[in-house]
Order: sequence, then structure tokens, then C-alpha cells
Amino acid sequence: MLTIVVLFTYYGRLFIEKTMALTSMLLIMTFIYIGIQIIGSSDLAIADTFANSEVHFRGVSNGLVYSLVIVALMPLILYAGRDIRSRGESVIAAMCAGITGALPLFFLHTLFSPGYPEILDAEMPTFWLLESISPDWFIDIYAIILFVMIVQTGVGMMQGFIERMDSWYNRHHDGSLSPFWHAMLSCVTLVISLLLSTMGFIELVRNAYWLLFYCFILIFWVPLMTIGVYKVYKHSDG
Repeated sequence: MLTIVVLFTYYGRLFIEKTMALTSMLLIMTFIYIGIQIIGSSDLAIADTFANSEVHFRGVSNGLVYSLVIVALMPLILYAGRDIRSRGESVIAAMCAGITGALPLFFLHTLFSPGYPEILDAEMPTFWLLESISPDWFIDIYAIILFVMIVQTGVGMMQGFIERMDSWYNRHHDGSLSPFWHAMLSCVTLVISLLLSTMGFIELVRNAYWLLFYCFILIFWVPLMTIGVYKVYKHSDG
């Protein structure tokens, strides 16, 4: 994984964007295949599950936490909008980003519903579902796609961090960091991430997610809604 992240960072933003677009399409294709498998299974009836389920809003708070944490990462991926030149393009880009970001979540929620409530006890719900409806070779393909997308998520965040370091370096030295230093920055950051991963993925998410939520409110949302709003109005008045 360390080698993949370093190589992605070395080749730069355009290479990252192209590979992300490709793997996103592959992920949506896998969800479509899973949906077809579920529809063809007599043991898993999506329509019956929705018809007989109770409507409640207990998941709203968890969904809100997830959304706020994800939105707090926006400053790191602002480089993705570098080629946007007008307000209309910004609106279209925002709509496309929202739809493509929500589609996998919608597919997962729909595909998980036939396994409710047993699926709530599964540590890896997607693989729990795939084991009952898909051959082993498809599970292997899905695991590869998922692994690449996890790596690309880290690479995307890393690219944003590196471009911010480039901006700082340019202000003080009139130039950008070389690809070598880009790779070195990503290597050091990834080593720190690997040390954190010794907690285990599930335990890390379970114990750290709420902490991240409150930290992001403190360092992102509070400044954004106070200092940010003040500067916007000050600039518009000027």
C-alpha cells in the first residue's frame, strides 16, 4: 500500500483523477451486479423488506455525523475544482459530486435491507451479503476494487495536503516542491497512518469517529460559520 500511495502521488493530480473516475465506474457496476443477484434471489426480497419495515429516524444522527465529517474534508480536495471557471460550472460540479457521492450509499442501503436485522451484527456487512449471493471470484474482484478505492481516498487527501504545502513553499521560495519531495511527504504521512491502523479498522472507526466529529466542528465548522461568514460579508461590502 505504501508503494502504491507514493507512486500515485509521484505521478500527480491528473493521473489520480483518471484512476478515481475509472474505479468509481467499476464500483457502480459491481453494485448493479449485486442488485441483479439480489433481485434474482427468492430468499432476498427488497420490496417485502421495505413494505414490512418500521419507519423511524434513529439513523439520522449517525448519518448527520458522517456527513459533517466528510464535508469537513472539503478544504483538502479544493484542488479538484481548479479547472472550474464560472458559477454555472460550480453548480453543475456540485450536483455531480453530490449525486456520485450519494449513489453508492443509496445502493448499499437498498442492498443491505433484505438482510435486516441480521446484517447489523456483521462486522463487514458487504462481505456478509456477498457470501450469500455471489461466487468467490466476484468477492475477490470486489475486494480488489474496494482496496484500490480506499488507497485512492488516502491519495486524494494526500494530494490536497501536498498542494497546500506547495502553496506555502511557493510563497516563501518562489517555486514548487519536486515530485521526489511529494513522494517523501506522502511516505511519512502514510507511515503515521499505518501506526494508527494497528488499532484495527473497526475499532479505529468505532472509537475515533465521534472524536473526529467534535474536532472537525471545533477546527472547521466554528471558524467557517464565524470568521468565514464575517469575511464574506466584509468582502461583499467592500
